[in-house]
Amino acid sequence: MNINQAIELANNFQNEGKLDQAEHIYKELLKLLPNNASIYYNLGIIFQDKVQLDDAMTYYMKALQLNPSLVDAYYNLGTVLRDQGRIEDAKTFYQKTIQLDPKNIDSYISISQMARLEGQRFAAAKLFSSQQWSLDTMVIQVDNDNKLLYLEIPKAGTTSIKRELFLKSLFGKSSPEEINSLTHIILGYQYATSLAPYKNYFKFTVVRDPYTRFMSAYFFGINKKHRKKYDLLHLLGIENWPDEILNDPNQFIENIDKEILNKDPHTALQTHLLPKDLNELDYIGQLEKIEELGKKISNLANDNINFNLTHFKKGFIQDYYSFKIDAGKFNQIFMEDYETLNKFYKPLTNSLFSGF
Repeated sequence: MNINQAIELANNFQNEGKLDQAEHIYKELLKLLPNNASIYYNLGIIFQDKVQLDDAMTYYMKALQLNPSLVDAYYNLGTVLRDQGRIEDAKTFYQKTIQLDPKNIDSYISISQMARLEGQRFAAAKLFSSQQWSLDTMVIQVDNDNKLLYLEIPKAGTTSIKRELFLKSLFGKSSPEEINSLTHIILGYQYATSLAPYKNYFKFTVVRDPYTRFMSAYFFGINKKHRKKYDLLHLLGIENWPDEILNDPNQFIENIDKEILNKDPHTALQTHLLPKDLNELDYIGQLEKIEELGKKISNLANDNINFNLTHFKKGFIQDYYSFKIDAGKFNQIFMEDYETLNKFYKPLTNSLFSGF
């Protein structure tokens, strides 16, 4: 039996689940081919399948020492480390996998699953950032090919905009739903204190009515009866507030101030998410008129852009006005936004609310 026949036999044994026979042949082959990364890699798989994780790690590491571009070895090492409970180390290897193969769906999903197990819905996305968000720091997404720069305003259509303009450029127009659901994790966040380096880019953002944006964030991560997996309470430092305040939007508004809200970008005033000089932006769109942005970008990118905002329904927005909210108190907190965005939005009046 020559070497090629031995490798084929070992592969067949491995595929048939005859791991001991495959292991024996691979180890004999290493005596003849001590620098063959593929053999070390296959032995890593065998020991991983046997749940002998330390041995699996040894062989994967040797395979990478011989061939640092062996993408699957990085991914499998991440999985071995995850199964050993070494979550942070596992994330490092999943990130390396993505660095080598940006379309490696399994790595994104694994990072997302670990983040969810840790109760941090968006912690995974932050792994791809060089810093954490801070007040008056802009969060951007950049398309260097089409010279587009999108300045993110959370709770103003960011997921749909990033998915349509940036995610689909990686995975195609018909990207699978499992990819669409990981938009923020895959694309991550970039931070900027100035837009000056992007002089030749079309720089745009989308803003939202301060009241409906606040209410969206409130039901998204504060109200204990309705909030989703993203828990804003800890981030805002109000996790010990009583339920009667957290579950009543009017009482919540009575007890908060902009300093509390400005601790997280989902609740921070839009004024502090935008550049100090709005003239740095080429276009400011409104979520309520998102189709106008779609037409503008379609012309620039020579493509048909359609932002799917099925969750942004007028009926649900109208429900926001069914609560008896103190318009004066709300305006006091959000006056900076109304002044900054006075071209688009006016302060609340009590007449808007059906509760009065």
